[in-house]
Amino acid sequence: MQFLAALARQVPAGGAIVEVGPFYGRSTHVMAYSNPQANIHSIDTFEDVEWTRNYANSYREIPPFGLEAFRHYTRDCPNVTPIKGFSPDAVSDWDAPVDMYFEDAIHGNPGLRDNLEFWISRLKPGGILCGHDYSLRFIDVKRESDGWAQRWNTQVAIVGSLWAIRKPAGSTPPAPLHLPLDDFPQLRLRVKNRRKGYHVATGGYWAGAHLDADPMLWLNVKPQSGDPDAGLEYRLGNAQGNSTDWIAAGQQARLEKDGIPIPFTRIAARLTGANPDGLKVIYQTSARQIGNGGYKLSKLGKWASDGEWCHANPEHAAISSLTMRLARGLPENSQGAFTPRPKNLLKVKGKAVIRRLKQRLGNYK
Repeated sequence: MQFLAALARQVPAGGAIVEVGPFYGRSTHVMAYSNPQANIHSIDTFEDVEWTRNYANSYREIPPFGLEAFRHYTRDCPNVTPIKGFSPDAVSDWDAPVDMYFEDAIHGNPGLRDNLEFWISRLKPGGILCGHDYSLRFIDVKRESDGWAQRWNTQVAIVGSLWAIRKPAGSTPPAPLHLPLDDFPQLRLRVKNRRKGYHVATGGYWAGAHLDADPMLWLNVKPQSGDPDAGLEYRLGNAQGNSTDWIAAGQQARLEKDGIPIPFTRIAARLTGANPDGLKVIYQTSARQIGNGGYKLSKLGKWASDGEWCHANPEHAAISSLTMRLARGLPENSQGAFTPRPKNLLKVKGKAVIRRLKQRLGNYK
């Protein structure tokens, strides 16, 4: 949620943030506390349906989902205004400019595209378009965000499964929203993928062809200008047991066969220099593999640090993207009071989304 907080702080005093799909208000609370001078409008049906009941029943001391529960969890956020109904139908007469739009409601088309097109037309030049669940599980979220980034000639900034793009304010393409996530020294990752080519990201953001079947061929990691490197080193390896030597920060790392770069399946990094703040370099990988039956989806690799190998999942899949940053420790597995999700949540939530789409299309029976 550091990324969402950083995005909210970009909104000027008196500016408007619109979020669709706040659920119990966790994201709402983050944005409201990060920028108490912004006005946050949270749109949801606030209806207690099958998947929300299954969700609430999976945890203790969570009230049934609804407007009353949302107001309870955001009771200390005076800058939040809930709006009950479907977006954009419930706000079809909205004509006020918006500084930031956060999408976390319908995760499939045509509903997702309808929401984005409606709110982008009301988003100020230079405003922030962002959302949740940039993943292969919700492929339309990935496609729509990638599509808008391509249309605006910029790239999607991705932290975890949160994504963000800045709307152009003129003829110059907007810079990626790689905002500082903490006060630690920042790393700069420059990578090359086989098809996507070169890609640059700062520490904490995904660099490379994230969740695409496009293997990374080399990388170069160094501190941002003026930041100490604390003796940063990294190396690459593959499933056949081949690996590079430890390579110093700012130097290109790649595996080769007959002088030609080849994909790698694991990476390790460490700090060997002066480190008075007790920082660690932490990193995670992603991959997407093509199998005999078409695309085979692979999971994110586990977070690693202190020279440990971090490999794709499955281990033989070629790495397509990487996130790396300095921190005091590995990220917590827990994402908040309402996680982990029940195993059947996505199934029942998917049915609810399909039912809602049919309602909107007039085909509900």
